[in-house]
Amino acid sequence: MTLRMRPTLVACSIVSGIVASACSSKNATPQAFVEAQLASGAANGQCNFGNEVVLTIGDVDAKTNDVKRVSDGSGPTTVSCTVKSTGNGNFSISGEVADNATGLGRGGSLVISGTVNDSNGGQNISVRLTEQGTTYAEEDCSIMFPSSSIFAISMALTPAPPNVATGRIFGELSCPNASTIGGSPAVCIATMDFVFENCSQ
Repeated sequence: MTLRMRPTLVACSIVSGIVASACSSKNATPQAFVEAQLASGAANGQCNFGNEVVLTIGDVDAKTNDVKRVSDGSGPTTVSCTVKSTGNGNFSISGEVADNATGLGRGGSLVISGTVNDSNGGQNISVRLTEQGTTYAEEDCSIMFPSSSIFAISMALTPAPPNVATGRIFGELSCPNASTIGGSPAVCIATMDFVFENCSQ
């Protein structure tokens, strides 16, 4: 399924630099979206999930496929992030989004950090995914910007906006050996579609 980013993101993404900086104002509230899945099949261990969505923060409009982000301080959600250019198309990134609600099927977080390139994505990304009190961690995850990502922009939009720019990033995380921290040992394949925007820069 191909989802559309909202027009505000598209307009702020087509041109990097001045426009991207303006759209990621220091006064803007950080916001995020994440949909995370855990699946069995990791080479190094057992996993109790069969390709299941274990964390969703934000929403997807079933009619328009728009990705709806959640702002920091909206209900039980907290968001903090930094996306800073380090030159030559490289960006230092860090982001944390958490649903701090309690109750059945609620609560969880995603924490990421590392370096990405605006063309090639990134390797050795540190990821902590928490669902229902269990944290899965890996230090060598990958960030990809595939055309098949749920954030692929309509082919009618030219030029397509970059996936990462000063103050924001969206893409797909892949962690082939996400291992539990404490509790019952397990190793799962974790994949996450995510957005961080209005980040510090």
